[in-house]
Amino acid sequence: MNQSTNSPASISQNLNKIAENCSLCPLNCGVDRLNGELGACGVNSLRISSINLHHGEEPPISCGSGSGTVFFSGCSLNCFFCQNYPISALKYGKEFSEEELIEELLLLQDRKAANINLVTPTHLSHLIIPVIAKAKKNGLSIPIAYNTSGYESPAILKLIDPMIDIYLYDMKYSSDQLAIKCSNVTNYVENNRESFQILIRSNNEIIEEGKMLKGVIIRHLVLPGQLNNTFEILEYLSAFKEKLHLSLMFQYFPAYKAADNPEFGRKISYDEYNKVLEQFDRLGFEKGWVQEL
Repeated sequence: MNQSTNSPASISQNLNKIAENCSLCPLNCGVDRLNGELGACGVNSLRISSINLHHGEEPPISCGSGSGTVFFSGCSLNCFFCQNYPISALKYGKEFSEEELIEELLLLQDRKAANINLVTPTHLSHLIIPVIAKAKKNGLSIPIAYNTSGYESPAILKLIDPMIDIYLYDMKYSSDQLAIKCSNVTNYVENNRESFQILIRSNNEIIEEGKMLKGVIIRHLVLPGQLNNTFEILEYLSAFKEKLHLSLMFQYFPAYKAADNPEFGRKISYDEYNKVLEQFDRLGFEKGWVQEL
């Protein structure tokens, strides 16, 4: 009997083929990850900085009991303002075997986690998806959330989609000029929006008793002095506002290399905050959350 192309075994097999000449993210490094070569992400193992219940996500994700977050080390972006730079840029973390990670996921479920929240998983998807498949065989039954920077290859998202229930999806930039400036990638917008379209087309949202079981949450971090970037993203998303939840985040502070940057070395002003709220209301977003300044 032929394996279904949507079966966990087939998905894992295809991810391994892609990792041999790596194009798991749009950087397309082309390195052989299966033989230990490192690409731009700088990590080639199940390296994890923390595994715990997190109560600070959006309400249908944390759901009182907390989201079972797994923070993977490394990242395909190189954001100079990254607030998690010890994890993303400096690769802080501990290496786990498949068996150890499966045990941790099941423990999170035992602790009443609302979901398994895979944070920055894209560059390690060839290692993570087999773990999820084996954990499900061992009794993991809570939703799987894919928590991503939004710098995604559409082909990879299509491939892994049968294994994912919830997407926490960043939309950082409306122009590649800003993406180059802030994250050192040249093709963010095209890949971000094409991948977003895939998620929206396949999204059949399910929320029960305030808990998201399936769906898409788009996150946007407002950057200082970049209101046009935010306004353009809000305008773009307004065409899909009935199909998604929008989470506007104002938690920016000048972390990592941004502290010495004259343009980005400050927090969001109250004037910027109020202008974004006005635009949010004007465009009629009804599903979502706005973080307090």
